[in-house]
Amino acid sequence: MKKPVIIIVSIMAIYIFVMLFIFTILPGIMYTTIVLEDNVRWRYSKDGWKNYDPKAELNGYKIYNPNNGDYVGKYDIQYTNKGWFVKVNREFKLYDKSMLAVKSNKFKVYNFEIETLTDNTIITSILNKASLKATDGATVGNQIQIDLDNDGSSEIIYGITNMDEMGNVRFYVMAIYIDGGYKIIKKVTGDNVPSIYVYSIVDFDRDSNLELIVKESYFSMSGCDYSLYSLVDGEYKLMISTGGSL
Repeated sequence: MKKPVIIIVSIMAIYIFVMLFIFTILPGIMYTTIVLEDNVRWRYSKDGWKNYDPKAELNGYKIYNPNNGDYVGKYDIQYTNKGWFVKVNREFKLYDKSMLAVKSNKFKVYNFEIETLTDNTIITSILNKASLKATDGATVGNQIQIDLDNDGSSEIIYGITNMDEMGNVRFYVMAIYIDGGYKIIKKVTGDNVPSIYVYSIVDFDRDSNLELIVKESYFSMSGCDYSLYSLVDGEYKLMISTGGSL
């Protein structure tokens, strides 16, 4: 091979490597980008959480099952009015499962199970803490047990809903039992209370304090709202949200 050809090939190889580094490796080092259903895109940097460009290209994203943390694979993805698509064998195909895609070198998704809460004493304590009182009808609750702060013992996340005798949801409260007491994460009351639940539990920066991604949907509206909560000084605080009742 002649010397000029070798030089040209070398320059092209260096160029390709630099472009790959800038567009695939560097973003995972500098940022954490989270992609959810309904074209939700959040990006974290030293300036905090912000909504990410909804038209930006999304190449090389790691997809996870948001509930059990199973790794699905690494794909180029794109969003249309039909939903999320993943690129398989040079062709984009509809992704018909719950979407949690990430570009980050530190991100981890945790497995969790939702259990029915049957202890009325706990329900009453949480409602008192939230300054709420159950109406006539049905008050139901669920719980998730998981070590949220890596101290070796499980904290408990509670969700409690109250419906009146007509079947209308009157309030929803999410609380956590941590450091020996109940702390309210969110409370929603009124005539249009959404269905709210923990969508995923993650650690986006591997600091061993887990974040909560919460999903809420309204029966009278299309689409859903999502919120991200981080553990700060023993309490879960809202970092970013797409809207809704927060």
